[in-house]
Amino acid sequence: MIKCNQSVLSLFVLGLIFSSCGFQSGKKSAGKIPASDYYSERYRPQIHFSPKANWMNDPNGMVYFEGEYHLFY
Repeated sequence: MIKCNQSVLSLFVLGLIFSSCGFQSGKKSAGKIPASDYYSERYRPQIHFSPKANWMNDPNGMVYFEGEYHLFY
């Protein structure tokens, strides 16, 4: 009886997984994101800094000096 219940449950779960794989209900396909969907808040950063290699620790902030932004960490 237990083996029967396990196999029925397994088939049910597999059926749910396979039936939901290709289902799309009118969603837009992946592609370009409209410019209006980007962050447009004044103080929200639009970029994220990451080092070329290794770990960076906590950045202390950006300084604008002589036409360039400098990041100290």
